[in-house]
Amino acid sequence: MKASQMVLGVKLRDDARFDNFHGDRNRSAAQWLELVCREPSGLPVVVICGDSDTGKSHLLQAICHESEQM
Repeated sequence: MKASQMVLGVKLRDDARFDNFHGDRNRSAAQWLELVCREPSGLPVVVICGDSDTGKSHLLQAICHESEQM
């Protein structure tokens, strides 16, 4: 049986990028995630969790945009 990927109706915000992430408390997390995207070495498992309005969705979308560039 051939595997197929299900397409989800998810749209990324065009402005959700690493270079415009303004979460000061999570700046080091954003920098680490950007490095992992640009220099993958075994692609580690990443769990993003936190309180509301801390930039989780922005970072996830930035990861998607960065991955599209590769």
